[in-house]
Amino acid sequence: MLSKIFVYGSLNTPSNKFSKKLVKNSEQLGQGEIEGRLYNIGNYPGAVKSSSVHKIYGQIYKVINADILAELDRYEDYNESNPQKSLFIRKAVLVKGENGKVHRAWVYFYNRPVRLKKIIKTGNYKKFRKAKGRKK
Repeated sequence: MLSKIFVYGSLNTPSNKFSKKLVKNSEQLGQGEIEGRLYNIGNYPGAVKSSSVHKIYGQIYKVINADILAELDRYEDYNESNPQKSLFIRKAVLVKGENGKVHRAWVYFYNRPVRLKKIIKTGNYKKFRKAKGRKK
């Protein structure tokens, strides 16, 4: 079973009970990046696969307690038996970590149209939130 997860949004900022639970039940392996585009969905971001020109930045964790994935699936509104209806879909992808090390990890990809959503150009949700906070 795949034991690593790459997080880029609300799970990457220990500010809610699920992100805190992830940190408590896993080992942080460092920063990473995946191919894709990051969109501002409203109160959270959504990752969508795209060409290698675009990157999404986040953290890589090694999950110690496998039960945490079921909880994160519920948090991300992912239903493995009905992925078409899920808000996010959990897929295994290659994540480029620090020092060029490649990890195979789970990622939650947004499963709705993004045509009317704004791209987070930096691919970094933490930086986006900080910049957004300074504009207020």
